Amino acid sequence: MVISWNELRRPGGHLLMIGLAEDGSDLWKILRKPDGTFWEVEGLVSWAPTGETLRVDPGPQIQDKRLTQCKEWYYQYQRQLMSEKSGRSTFQPDSFA
Repeated sequence: MVISWNELRRPGGHLLMIGLAEDGSDLWKILRKPDGTFWEVEGLVSWAPTGETLRVDPGPQIQDKRLTQCKEWYYQYQRQLMSEKSGRSTFQPDSFA
């Protein structure tokens, strides 16, 4: 599983998580809002030259068993940020269940 994290400039405080299975069989996008809730992403608009995310259209809120996995990935992301500040990177996400 490969996960990309993108902090959105607008709206501020939102975090976009994009996951891709190693074999390319599964691609998913999740939005974390500043209040700590996680949402599926129904639409995503990026500017091709830079890849900057211009708009994220949230879908349904994640409230099932995937919520626990999303929270764990977010905590791993937070630990990764702390590790990078200290010169180490350790982020190894689990698979999305």
